[in-house]
Amino acid sequence: MNPNEITALYQARDERAIRETGAQYGAVCQRLAERILNSREDAEECVNEAFLSVWNAIPPAEPEHLEAFVLTAVRRTAISRYRKNHAEKRGSGAMESALDELEELLAAAENVERSVETRAVTEAVNRFLAEQPQQSRIIFIRHYWMLDSAGEIADALQMNRNSVKTVLRRTMEKLRSFLREEGLL
Repeated sequence: MNPNEITALYQARDERAIRETGAQYGAVCQRLAERILNSREDAEECVNEAFLSVWNAIPPAEPEHLEAFVLTAVRRTAISRYRKNHAEKRGSGAMESALDELEELLAAAENVERSVETRAVTEAVNRFLAEQPQQSRIIFIRHYWMLDSAGEIADALQMNRNSVKTVLRRTMEKLRSFLREEGLL
């Protein structure tokens, strides 16, 4: 089933949408969650939770790129679970959890400022990546967003591992320079 057909199932509130999402993107979602959480069981729960959040988001959301939309949900859910797991190891986690909830709820001046800065950096990184050669962009996103290792990227793109590392290093140097020019570093 293609992404547009799956999105149409979500729009129609057809529960097959979740099954089709799992069939289409389940493996890559599981891999991403496992990389963040270092636990197969937590990753499975996280993926299921993310699929539910996608179900709740569509409609009204109408994602242009379903795979990116789903992976973003998985990544956010996994990072949230990672923070929760590590907060509990430092203590009860109740304080950090409460502060996180308040931070999301309240838009204190510094949070708004931080949010604006984050948005500006995100937009700058997106502009930077749009200007890069396709291969550099793919390598950068696979490494820094999907958390793939240089070896995995090399295998997937049929490249030498050292070449992937070189592309990553050079792209990061260019990004650092670009962000300085933009006044964001």
